[in-house]
Formats: sequence, C-alpha cells, structure tokens
Amino acid sequence: MDTNKHIAIVGITGSGKTYFARWLYINTAGLAIFFNTQLEHKIESFSDVVVSDISGFRQAFNKEKDGHRIYHKICFNPDEDEDKALDQLHQLITILFRLGYQINKTADTPRVWCHLFIDEIHEFSSQLLKDKVVDRVWKRGRRYGIVGISISQRPAEVSHSILANCPTHVIFKTGQYELPYYQRYHIPIFKDTEAQRHLQKKYCFIVFYDGKIEKYPPISQ
Repeated sequence: MDTNKHIAIVGITGSGKTYFARWLYINTAGLAIFFNTQLEHKIESFSDVVVSDISGFRQAFNKEKDGHRIYHKICFNPDEDEDKALDQLHQLITILFRLGYQINKTADTPRVWCHLFIDEIHEFSSQLLKDKVVDRVWKRGRRYGIVGISISQRPAEVSHSILANCPTHVIFKTGQYELPYYQRYHIPIFKDTEAQRHLQKKYCFIVFYDGKIEKYPPISQ
C-alpha cells in the first residue's frame, strides 16, 4: 500500500475500519492530523496532543524544541455542531494548503509532509452535497504535499471527487446499501463469492488497488 497517495477506508461500525485507521495514523511518518468526528477516545490516547479549535491547532503545530516540531500526531476534536465543525475543517484545510505551498513551491516533485485523516467524511462532502474545500484535498492535495485518508461507514454517499482520487480502497464489512459504491468504482465484490465470504468474517478486510482485490486476515483489536 502506497501511503503517499490518497486512501479510502470503509466499513460498518464495529467492522475494524477505525482500528485500521488508527494503526495507519500511528505508523504514518511525519505529521498526521486526525479530524476526529466521532470523538474516538482511542484516537486521542494515541495522539501527541488533542485540540478542539483552530487556535489550539496552530499552537500545537508551531510548538517546537531545538528547531524540531514536538507534536507529530495531532487529534482535532471538532465542534459538535455540524456547521461549526465544517467551518473548522475548512480553516484547517486552508492552513495546510498555505503551508504546503510554501514547502513545495519550488519543488519539481512535491514532498509529502502531512497526512490528513477525516472520519465519517460523508458528513462533510457527499454525492448530493459536494464540498469544494474538502474535495480539494483529494483533487489537488498531493501537489502541496498533503495526503488525504477518508474514513466512512457509508461509502455510497461519499463525494465522487474524493473516492475517485483514492488509488487504494481498504474495505471492511459494509451494509447492503453500499452496492452503488462497488458498482461506481468497479470493485468486483459481488462477482467474487469468496471475497464476499471473506468480508463476513470478523475484522477481515480486502484491499482494492490497481483493479485487483487482495484479501487480508483479521486485524487484532
């Protein structure tokens, strides 16, 4: 799996997707920011710092010792009000793009310096209500050194601009209403009975990449 390219992680609640996202967050090199929509305590516990507003994020991001950043894993717990949470996400993305521009403005090959995890991303940009600011991470983020990791239990609802720009899809068990997701991105789950049976097993998942399905054993919880 190429973690320097956008990734989609999907699956119903309790399927293992959040555990996998947490594992990826912990093991990602450099700066990783987790927009913790569901206020997952375990995400907080594995972070260097937890913030709840843009001012707190700026302070955490800029905190240094001997010229080196202190916090590499930043958990952002957004406001419970959906409109305020979206505004916080917009501000966060704007800050990251400005920083990415400065970091990579003279680079022929952009340097990846930040991974942005957004939990339950369908709440911020959907098929019916696309959000240009959020989608921008997946459409242009890599030019600025920003990789987006989208996490959702309802992939059929997620904006096409987001999922279409994810070369890798990590898929746990999903609900019956997610068939349009598999059809839209030509993921041959329903043509592969073995893959279907695999996903019914607890915490098992598949990775869809380059038109192929790879099956993985259960992750440890």
